[in-house]
Amino acid sequence: MSASRQLISCPECSSVLVQFDAWRAVGENGAVIERHCPECWHSDELSVNIAVADVLNEHAAELTTSLEELADCLESASELWISR
Repeated sequence: MSASRQLISCPECSSVLVQFDAWRAVGENGAVIERHCPECWHSDELSVNIAVADVLNEHAAELTTSLEELADCLESASELWISR
């Protein structure tokens, strides 16, 4: 598994649905990111460069947007089903 994939995947179950809960700056160029996996409930902290933290936050925002769009599509699709 690539280093970048390890940042966005759960180390326990390899899920890519890892959620970034919070991050805090450490020194001038570092950050600690708290994350958890909604599938297996693993949680941990990552120490990364501040630039990496910014990229991970951007990834988390994109994932959130994608999941919200999927939920909207599924909700719309359920309205099309006809029940008897």
